[in-house]
Amino acid sequence: MKVWGCLANVKIPENKRKKIGPKTVDEIFIGYASNNNANRFLIINSEINDIAKNTIVEVRDAHYFENIFSYKIRPNTGVTEDSSSSIQD
Repeated sequence: MKVWGCLANVKIPENKRKKIGPKTVDEIFIGYASNNNANRFLIINSEINDIAKNTIVEVRDAHYFENIFSYKIRPNTGVTEDSSSSIQD
C-alpha cells in the first residue's frame, strides 16, 4: 500500500548515475500518473546536478517508507526544550 505524502527512495537513472556516488534520490509520493502505469513523486533531496530539487517525476519502481512523512506539520505545543529541562528545586 502506498501512502500519499510518504517518503520514498527512487533509483537514479543509469545515464545520470556515477560509479562513486548516491544511487537513490529522496522523494515524496504525491499520486499516480494519469497517462501511464507510473507513480508521481516530488524530489526533495538530490545530490546529482542533473536532477533538480522541487521537481515532479514519474517513476514505476520505488522503495516506500510509509511511516515517514517529511512534510508533516507538527503542532506548536509552546514548550521548548530549554524551559522543560531547567527545573529549579
